[in-house]
Amino acid sequence: MTSKIEINGTKELEGANLNIEKLKEDASAEKEIASWKSETIAKKITLSEGQHVMTETQAPEGYEVAESIIFRITKKIK
Repeated sequence: MTSKIEINGTKELEGANLNIEKLKEDASAEKEIASWKSETIAKKITLSEGQHVMTETQAPEGYEVAESIIFRITKKIK
């Protein structure tokens, strides 16, 4: 699940424009996976294995745009 929360981690923030892109091996964007505006509940997204980046393109009123986050999805180990 993905969400935009206050720094103290207690409240979902509405109004952030967010997107997730899958990255190629050279870290350039391959394709956009999802794009949405944050609400009062977290958004559930299913991602494939590989490297992704989550970018905030617009912050909620009164907040600054957050830095992009690069992360990797790997196989589950049983």
